[in-house]
Amino acid sequence: MRARAIRRLLLVMLTLLVGGAGMPALHEVPAARAAGTIRWGYYVTYSADSLTSLKANIASLTHVSPYYYALKTDGTIDTRNEQPTTTAFLRANGVKIVPMISTSAQHAAFHALLDTAEERDRLVSAIVGLVTDKGYDGIQIDFEGLDPTDRALLTDFMRRLHERLAPRDKLTTMAVAAKASDVQTGWGGVYDYAALAPHVDLVVLMAYDYHYQNGKVPGAIAPVGWVRAVAQFGAHEFGAGKTLLGMPLYGMDWNTTKGPPARTLRMADGPALAVRPGATSGYSVVDDAGWVRYTDEAGDAHEGWYEDERSVAAKLRVMTELGLAGFATWRLGQENDAAWAAIGRIDTPATRAPQVPNTATQQYFPETGQVVTGTFLRYWQQYGGLAQFGLPRTRAFQERSPYDNTLYTVQYFERARFELHPENGDPQYQVLLGLLGRDFHPVAPPAAQRAGATYFPATGHNLGGPFRDYWLRHGGLFVSGLPITEEFTEVSPDDGKPYTVQYFERARYEYHPEQAEPYTVLLGLVGNRVLRERGWIP
Repeated sequence: MRARAIRRLLLVMLTLLVGGAGMPALHEVPAARAAGTIRWGYYVTYSADSLTSLKANIASLTHVSPYYYALKTDGTIDTRNEQPTTTAFLRANGVKIVPMISTSAQHAAFHALLDTAEERDRLVSAIVGLVTDKGYDGIQIDFEGLDPTDRALLTDFMRRLHERLAPRDKLTTMAVAAKASDVQTGWGGVYDYAALAPHVDLVVLMAYDYHYQNGKVPGAIAPVGWVRAVAQFGAHEFGAGKTLLGMPLYGMDWNTTKGPPARTLRMADGPALAVRPGATSGYSVVDDAGWVRYTDEAGDAHEGWYEDERSVAAKLRVMTELGLAGFATWRLGQENDAAWAAIGRIDTPATRAPQVPNTATQQYFPETGQVVTGTFLRYWQQYGGLAQFGLPRTRAFQERSPYDNTLYTVQYFERARFELHPENGDPQYQVLLGLLGRDFHPVAPPAAQRAGATYFPATGHNLGGPFRDYWLRHGGLFVSGLPITEEFTEVSPDDGKPYTVQYFERARYEYHPEQAEPYTVLLGLVGNRVLRERGWIP
C-alpha cells in the first residue's frame, strides 16, 4: 500500500508540473450571504451620509433598522421620517427590514403613557398594525430614559407585543442599555434582562458610551474589557442565540480646557486629527481603541478617542468567541472602509471559533482562534508542527481544486494548506499539502545542472546548500514538493526586506544567516498571503 501511494503521489505531482501551469488558485465553495451571523445596520434619515453608506454596503448587511418612528408624548406614533423609497431599496436587496421606534416620552411621561394594561395594549396594537400594513419583518423597540421603577411595566409591554407579533411571523427586537450585572438603578435599571428574554427574538446590547458626551473624563467609547463583560452577562441572561453586540462606529473629542460636551468623531476624523502639527496619537491595547491629543486654533487642549479597523475587529472577536448571534452597528455613515474590512473577515473560514478543551484528537489555538482535529492534527504534529507549518488560520472547510475540479476538505496554516485525500487509503498519505508555492510563483524555465547540487529533471531545477539540508530534514518531496525555481533574491511581502529564497511546489524557503540554527531557513507565510488576498485576515 505504501509503495502504491507514493507512486500515485508522484504521478499526480508530475501531471501537475506538465499541465498545471497558469492554473488559477483554489476557490472556496460560495457560502450564503452572511451565513450564521446577523449583520445589523442602523440607518438614520437625518444624515445624508447614512444613506450613502447604506447603498454602498447593503450586500454586507442582513438586517437594517431604519430610524423611522418615535413614540410621542400623547401616545401616538410619529411617522414623519418614513422613507418609502429607502424601504423599497431594502426590500429589493433582500435584507430584513426592522424599523426602530424610539420614545420622546421619558421617565414620568413614559410611565403615564403605559401605566395601565389598556394603554399598553393600545400601543401594541398600533405597532402591530404598522408592521403588518407596511410589510416589515419586525420592529425594534428603543425606549431609553425610563425610570428603573418601570421595570415590570416595560417587561409586560414587551410580553404583550411579542404575543401579537410572533403568530404573524414578525420579529420582536429590542435595544437595551449595556450592563455587566443586574443593575437596578440608573440608565440601565429599567431593563430586566432575564424577565425580558422570553419576550424578544433578538436583543441589541448597546455596548458603547462607557465614556460619554457629557462626561468630564475622556476615554474609549467602548473599551473591549467592558464590552466583553457586557456581552457575557447579556448572553447569559438572554441567550447567545438572541444577542447582538451593539458596536459604535464613532468616537468622541473632548475639549479638556473648557470641558464637555464632547463632539462626535467619525472613524476618519481620528487619523486626520493625528496629523495636525504638534498632535500625539496612539492605540490603547488595553481598551482596543485609538486616541489623539492636540491643540485647536484657539489654544484649547483636546483628547479624542475613536474607532478603527483594529478596534472593530476586537469587538467582532468578542462576538465570535462568545457565540453571539451577530452585531449591530450604530450608525451607518460614521464608518470608513476600515470597518467593512473588519466586518468582511467574519463568516469566513478564518473567523475565530469559541474555545474548546484540548484533547488527544483536537487542539485549540487561542492566538488565532482556530481548532485542528483528527487527521490534520496528527499530520501537523508528525511533520514539524508550529515551526514547520505555523499556526492554523482557518477551520477545516471544503474548497474546490482547479487542478482536478474536485472538492477537498482543506485547512490553512500560516505556511501551508492541508488537503485531505481519503482516497489514498493509507492514513499516512491522506494529508497532502496544497501547491501554495506554485500559487505565488510559476515554474521557472529549466536551469543548467549546478555542481554540488541535487538536480531534479522533472522541473529542471537545482537544490543545494542550507535549503537542501532543510528540505531533507523536513519531509523533502512529500512535504515541500519539487523545487520550481533556482535560488534568487526577493523582497519579502511580510517584512519588506530582501532575502535569498527558493520556491517549491508547496513552500517558499527563506535564508536567514543572521539567525542561529535551526532557524537559518524559514518558510514563507504563503498561507497568510492567500488569506490576506482574499480579505479573510488583516
